[in-house]
Amino acid sequence: MATNVESINASAGSAMRKKKKVSIVPYLFVAPHLLFFVAFLGWPFLYGIYISLFRFDFLQPNNRPFVGLRNYANLLDPESVQFDQFWNALSNTGEFILWSVLPLVGIALLLAVLLNRNYPGRGVFRTIFFAPYTLSVTVASVLWWWIFQQTGLVNQAIHWVEAGQLAG
Repeated sequence: MATNVESINASAGSAMRKKKKVSIVPYLFVAPHLLFFVAFLGWPFLYGIYISLFRFDFLQPNNRPFVGLRNYANLLDPESVQFDQFWNALSNTGEFILWSVLPLVGIALLLAVLLNRNYPGRGVFRTIFFAPYTLSVTVASVLWWWIFQQTGLVNQAIHWVEAGQLAG
């Protein structure tokens, strides 16, 4: 009986191994995004950390001594030149987040809830909310159709130029 169970487990294990075929297709779909992520976010982030370990002198680009974590220590030392600038910049960034990002996220969340809830007048609200987006495409399409139709502006201009050239 034990050999029978073992053979069943062995055949189930081999079937599981056969079903675990890895497909490369999902990775191919992710590859372009990953490439742009590494090129425009990953590499600048890592390079920024790397150059923060050196003392850069932009007037003498060849003179870049390695200082290690001293640049970071200067941010916490009240006697350094960078201390006031860093904390002022950090304060400005915090104030920007407080007065800009939080209300924008709050307004966006409120609008999303209003669009998703079921209440009287929801269709009117959705129409008002989405009208600028849809109407701009519609108006642009109608204008281009009008410009290029048989009696449109482009054909009228071509006829006007031809008439002027024939008369001259």
